[in-house]
Amino acid sequence: MRETEREVLRFVEENDVKFIRLAFSDLEGTQKNMSIMPCELEKAFSKGIPFDTSKFQGFFHKKAFLRPIANTLSLLPWRPQSGRVIRLYCDIVDENGRHMEYDSRDILSQTIEKGKKKGYEFQIGVECEFYLFKNDAYGHETTEPIDHGSYFDIAPLDQAENIRRDICLTLEKMSIQPLSSHHEAGWGQNEIVFAENEPLCACDNIMTYKSVVATMASLSGYSASFHPLPIKDQPGSGLHFRIAIQKNDVLLDERDEAMKQFKERIQKRLPEICAILDTKEESYERVNRLDPKRLIEIDKEWLIVHSADSLCNPYLALACMLEAGMCEETSCEKLPTNLEKARKIAQHSSFLSSFLNENILKVYSQ
Repeated sequence: MRETEREVLRFVEENDVKFIRLAFSDLEGTQKNMSIMPCELEKAFSKGIPFDTSKFQGFFHKKAFLRPIANTLSLLPWRPQSGRVIRLYCDIVDENGRHMEYDSRDILSQTIEKGKKKGYEFQIGVECEFYLFKNDAYGHETTEPIDHGSYFDIAPLDQAENIRRDICLTLEKMSIQPLSSHHEAGWGQNEIVFAENEPLCACDNIMTYKSVVATMASLSGYSASFHPLPIKDQPGSGLHFRIAIQKNDVLLDERDEAMKQFKERIQKRLPEICAILDTKEESYERVNRLDPKRLIEIDKEWLIVHSADSLCNPYLALACMLEAGMCEETSCEKLPTNLEKARKIAQHSSFLSSFLNENILKVYSQ
């Protein structure tokens, strides 16, 4: 057993932890979990905890296990302090401990390793937009936004400042550093920016962030929506990736030809990866409103990709972007204007099939 795993066992014992959530992402980017008791944790680290894969689209191997990753431990601050709850993200492995081909976190891990062999290191910052809606008397989400504020408004036009405060404070308690928060341009629309991190941790943080946003909204009597276009005549919600690229130990910026090439390569592959970045029909209404020149842009040392929406699987989306930036081949496809076209392009993409299993591609192309 690794020392980090022993540290988690000690933490559980010394901090009155009674429930351990084993969390993972399905292929569509929704966080899932099961809870185990402390007596099962050592077994989870050594062998994994079996679960039924038949309930998940694209999970094609019946016998699979959740094996917790020790350095992803986080307390859930909103749960009781007596009988505490912690969360650990997990690898999805077979009975021999090998990663399953549909483990999207591991797909990103493999992409990172490819990058290292080519001299690349990445840091990822994130800006994630969401809407807040009122609930009805039964606690069900309505289509009425929490307010009719606009960009950078303050109270009373901004009715979400207390919820954003709760989100930011909760993220800090979970070791995720928010940098800024504000009311966005849409009615009831908000955005929180958090600090950059290495790619796997950044995507773990996106999953945690979405869970925290939904939880804090619910505790305040509202519902959070990450839908790309929840109100037709209002701005869409995106997941903006800020990518810092280090090549052969040199941090690239807007003056470097290597940075410009990385951007151009993603741009050329964007038609092929749209089905993974933008997963709903409404996603394309949002993207079609954007200036094509601003879908990907360079700002000093940051390469910023605006194409993805907030519902995407962040591990797969980022893997696609980084793979595209490192791929020297070109593509002749035109940017799709709807989901059907995006799926057809993905279905016949030799680029995607070079690092994604055919069962994953079926999820995104059929």
